[in-house]
Amino acid sequence: MRFSKAETAVPAPPRALAQKKLQQLNGKTDRGEYVPALDYVIAYTRVGGTEQTFAWLAKAVPERNRLALEIKINPIFDPLRGDPRFEELTNQVVPPEVK
Repeated sequence: MRFSKAETAVPAPPRALAQKKLQQLNGKTDRGEYVPALDYVIAYTRVGGTEQTFAWLAKAVPERNRLALEIKINPIFDPLRGDPRFEELTNQVVPPEVK
């Protein structure tokens, strides 16, 4: 698997912790427990999996969660901000006229 420059920017220890978190989330899902899409968004962002992050962001947008409060200010999303997909998803969560 190849990673982009943004995906390799996360140091190894936080990435290892995020991988462990993903394993925990997958375990919950495998047991039939509900896991908010935003939990996967945060984990994949920390791992550096940009494509997976966008896939889970698309699922998180329609869920009622804290995303609308965080998407514009949480620094965890900084690596995604230059991507047009992020702007599109941001506009779905926080309409442009509210900015």
